[in-house]
Amino acid sequence: MSYLIELKQGLMMKKSLKYALIGPGRMGINYALTIQKQSNNSLVAICGNRKKSTIKRASDFSVPLYFNGDWKSMFDEHPEIDCVIIASPEWEHFEPFDYCIANNKKVILEKPVAINSNQIQSMKKLAFSKNQNSIAVCFTSRFDPRLNFVKNRINSGDLGKIGYIYSRRNADVKTIDRIYSKMPIPFWLIVHDIDIMRFLTNSEVISVSASQKEIDKKRVVLTASLSFKNGTEGVIESTCFTDDASNSKATALDIDLEKGKFEINFSQSGVELFKANNSYERPDLSDFQIIHDEIIGNTPAMINHFANCFELNKTPATTFYDGWMAAKVSEAIDESIKKQKKIEITYE
Repeated sequence: MSYLIELKQGLMMKKSLKYALIGPGRMGINYALTIQKQSNNSLVAICGNRKKSTIKRASDFSVPLYFNGDWKSMFDEHPEIDCVIIASPEWEHFEPFDYCIANNKKVILEKPVAINSNQIQSMKKLAFSKNQNSIAVCFTSRFDPRLNFVKNRINSGDLGKIGYIYSRRNADVKTIDRIYSKMPIPFWLIVHDIDIMRFLTNSEVISVSASQKEIDKKRVVLTASLSFKNGTEGVIESTCFTDDASNSKATALDIDLEKGKFEINFSQSGVELFKANNSYERPDLSDFQIIHDEIIGNTPAMINHFANCFELNKTPATTFYDGWMAAKVSEAIDESIKKQKKIEITYE
């Protein structure tokens, strides 16, 4: 069957779906904008926490808004909702996810899927009882052309075996303030790196050794060593020490193979703005951009992919399984920090 025939049949099979957003923060708004641009789907409601900020961020969508985290009223008043984007704060994922799965809603879930052991087990039981085609987890890096180029070269075998990955994802005191004391730090930023390493190695983590030191309030240094089933070793560094380092080159990845080495500086977009007051900006141009009224970048590529999978009942590139696996590793890292010893990971 030719590509054009398959494409035509796919378009005929597509089902128009109605979406709701829980959590109109920066990422949630970008997800909602992408859905709103789709010709086959529609956004019907948005639920936020604080009324003032929700109105400020979401009023331009011209859909009913709900406040104070009252997503139950949103569902009661909009039974037509087919799909839900859960992009609320990390510690507020469990209850709406529970409701959506119990009521057969399709879910696009922001990472991390969970922030503690009880949530991990409960959400796993819920999710694995359903069709995995109905849950997608937002690992945006899986849609980054740079990582996919690296992945394809690794898979080709011409560079030999992969042996070591180093990942740095540092924040600052200003950034960590939002989550500090609300969730364990191993469930925060490094879920990106855990998933990237799983993606590139095509292997699971079998053990971790980690340490976390709080030098001062909200000044945190976290390092984790990961051993993979295929023999690859990985190291993740995540520090939050400087007051404000929003424009620093804080995110990088090194991948060592037998016959070559990849280096990626995720903070480098190719554009730097130097201002008269000696400050400068390094904008992220790969994730989300609107050009000639079209939305492009890693985020819209991911959301469009998820929506297409939901419409055609296909398996998304990143399912709940991937989110669960990353959470399992975060759980082990958290345990290693608390017990100050190496933790073996077992999978049921």
